[in-house]
Amino acid sequence: LDAAPPDDARYLAFLRGLLERLRTRGAVYHEWLAPYLKRGGIRWQVWGGRPAGMPAFPRGLSAPAFLLATSKSRSEFDAVNARGNWYQDWTSRCLGMDAGEAANYLGRLLPALAAADIVAAGDTEDGNTVYGLLPGHLRVTRLDDTAAVLAGVGCDTCHWQQTEHPGRVADWIDQPCRQYRCRGRLRAAHDDTAPDDYYRRLYLESSVFRVVTGEHTGMLTRAQRETVEKQFREGQRYTDPNVLSCTPTLEMGIDIGALSAVVLASLPHGPANYVQRAGRAGRKSGNALVLTLVGRSDRDRYYLTEPRDMIAGQIVPPGCFLSAVEILRRQYLAHLIDLAARGRLPGVLPMPRRAHVLFGA
Repeated sequence: LDAAPPDDARYLAFLRGLLERLRTRGAVYHEWLAPYLKRGGIRWQVWGGRPAGMPAFPRGLSAPAFLLATSKSRSEFDAVNARGNWYQDWTSRCLGMDAGEAANYLGRLLPALAAADIVAAGDTEDGNTVYGLLPGHLRVTRLDDTAAVLAGVGCDTCHWQQTEHPGRVADWIDQPCRQYRCRGRLRAAHDDTAPDDYYRRLYLESSVFRVVTGEHTGMLTRAQRETVEKQFREGQRYTDPNVLSCTPTLEMGIDIGALSAVVLASLPHGPANYVQRAGRAGRKSGNALVLTLVGRSDRDRYYLTEPRDMIAGQIVPPGCFLSAVEILRRQYLAHLIDLAARGRLPGVLPMPRRAHVLFGA
């Protein structure tokens, strides 16, 4: 370094800032993330190609971002040598380096931290090196209400705030703000409302409830649908769904056990449809929550102001018009195509090029 080296307090804050960045970016190892790490942060490994039971990280949802030694295209990971990134900015502001010096310094520092077991390092399939944290690097401390009030630091410039362990707050005083390119300094930030914070009370006093979704549509085979129904009904494994996303395939004649809530994504066509769908809930206990999402059409807005006309409206028995010739023709053609696809029409290919062969012509 050309400038005077930082004092011990600044260098300690710098190192803790690096580790905090990895933590808040989700760079903590889990066996579910092993393929994701091996591929160098390709999103498919935590989306469509994720392991069974793992929550999905589709586009628009931040995925765990580990740190790569060198940049990789289409990777969700940060990279030490990526121009103008947070790690270079943090190093520059803490240690008085320019961006190029900061990148070179980080390239030497991270392997040393990995050798000292302060961070973890691994190799990707293309020979890159990825850095992150192991679960053992993290320590979770439950704070009492008094400590929770004192557990915070804040920036005197951008007003960013972060929860810190009360025993570490003094170490952050007058250190650089961890927000990107902010020139402010950190101060103690007491929060007198912390003891009554909604999420604090929720985590301290409520049980953890994991949402596992499942699909129940006509696109599934009968065996697949029955498996989903059994898993939802019994709920024995942690991967069994407790929320189903359904089409009208679930309306009648299917036993899915106790159902405490139904959310309708659109307003049904009439009271009969509404009762048929909403009536799936509350059969065991007699109590249920039914939430219907309505659109902006005149019809939807009418039922929004007059919900009883839908909830307790007149139920008209369904009718069948046998003289609807065009509909009968369409259904008959679909029936023939289905028979052909199942190989039950002799001499006809499963997907014939011309429709007339279905009629024996």
